[in-house]
Amino acid sequence: MFGRRNEASHDAPPSFLRSLFTLLIAGAFLFLGYNHYKKINGGSGVADIFTPKGGQYEKKDFKVKYRPSDFVYKIDDAYTMEILSDPTNKRREFNNFLYEYNMALVSHMGKRMGFTDSLMISARDRYNDHHAYVKDLYYKDFMKLRTSSSKQTDTWYREDNAKAVAAFNEVSSKYTCFIVNHILTSILETPDGYLKVEGRSINEPCSIALEEGIAPMINRLKEKAVIDDFTRSRGLLSEKVETTISELATMEIRDKKGLQRKLQSKVMGYNVSSTEIDISAISILKAGFKLDEYFDIKMYSQGKRLIVTLPQPKILSHEVYPRIDKLDVGWMRSIKDEDFNKNFNLLREEFRKDALKSDIYDKSKIKVKEILHILLSPLLSDGYEMEIRFEGPNQPISLQN
Repeated sequence: MFGRRNEASHDAPPSFLRSLFTLLIAGAFLFLGYNHYKKINGGSGVADIFTPKGGQYEKKDFKVKYRPSDFVYKIDDAYTMEILSDPTNKRREFNNFLYEYNMALVSHMGKRMGFTDSLMISARDRYNDHHAYVKDLYYKDFMKLRTSSSKQTDTWYREDNAKAVAAFNEVSSKYTCFIVNHILTSILETPDGYLKVEGRSINEPCSIALEEGIAPMINRLKEKAVIDDFTRSRGLLSEKVETTISELATMEIRDKKGLQRKLQSKVMGYNVSSTEIDISAISILKAGFKLDEYFDIKMYSQGKRLIVTLPQPKILSHEVYPRIDKLDVGWMRSIKDEDFNKNFNLLREEFRKDALKSDIYDKSKIKVKEILHILLSPLLSDGYEMEIRFEGPNQPISLQN
């Protein structure tokens, strides 16, 4: 009846043991059913569960027969160069490039050696098993070589891309033979460590990968790297030269002057101490034309005229190099920076007054005509007449700058 307590028989096994026994029987049926299902669907049965990622690599007794084949690499050189030049920020792209690159080498090697479709699949699967650590080895060694080769960066002609290609060539040459030999010894019977080969055109698998796969691509990348490096360096050169060629210095005045000063210290109107300072200085003053302000050349074939327009000449630079020849400091006086600066400025003013008296601007105009006649002589010899105009008001010489 419902709610009646039934006493369990002492002869019946415990409920836990019954449950465990039932689970074991059910698990066995499920396992055998799954195994039977895999066999029906073309699997390898129980062994398929323990199959590694690349599949079972049963070494095959295969006789290699070399045949011609072209190396096929789908990634374009420009994109490859972009990755190699910045692998840190393009780590994922670097890994993908490396996978495609090494897989192309493996495929080319298999085609050249006459692999069957099943052998080709085994070779590719075998590389897949090792790519996870191979890409890290490539990256670490590549970055180490990149770092050691990029110490000199402040140069007119930079070779960043060329060094990147050289580093990758060194790293790939280091690991390619290991990868190729490891794959071959994993899928082919190699009695006494040798492959079975027939025919006369025999080549080492490692040499095939290096000479037919790596070398042509590296040569293409080297050519592109040279062009890219030169283009970037030319841009750098233009930037550096732009501030230099925008000034056309036509006159330079070098002068030397001296100045003597005696500084008195007084107490109650009486001179009690004196300090003597003798200063000499060399001046280098350059005058010419700021071409970035205005510069124009117009050629008129009708009438054969050349009109060159320049800005008014001005002081381009003025360097003063002072030297203290004598300094006798009195017992009551201390020399301050203002004392020296005032005397240096006096010398600078004197130098500029002399430049003004020497008509340096007029001389600059005469000199620039001579320079332009030399530069434009091919046109002038063809019958053209040159006229030089100066744009803007005359520039005064400031004595204080």
